[in-house]
Amino acid sequence: MKYLIGLAVILAAAFFFPQISQSVGGPCQALEAKVVSEIRAQDATAGLLAGLASSLSNGEVGRALAEQEYPKLPPALGCAIGYYTLDPKDIRI
Repeated sequence: MKYLIGLAVILAAAFFFPQISQSVGGPCQALEAKVVSEIRAQDATAGLLAGLASSLSNGEVGRALAEQEYPKLPPALGCAIGYYTLDPKDIRI
């Protein structure tokens, strides 16, 4: 029983860590914030535009990315998984 509780705590921490570390309201917004920071590292102008777009979308871009990559999962769970599996080499400007 204690292993199940420990596993639940670890999974909850993994789910909520992205939004806490990015200081946003949800996992899809955290995914967007990570994408924007990776784009900003590659090109400052494109990063500025991506930041503007993500501030207007309120997590919808992250949700669309998660639904495209993980169509059988709920969007919030897909966004959390996408946060951890995002490869900066896959981002094209």
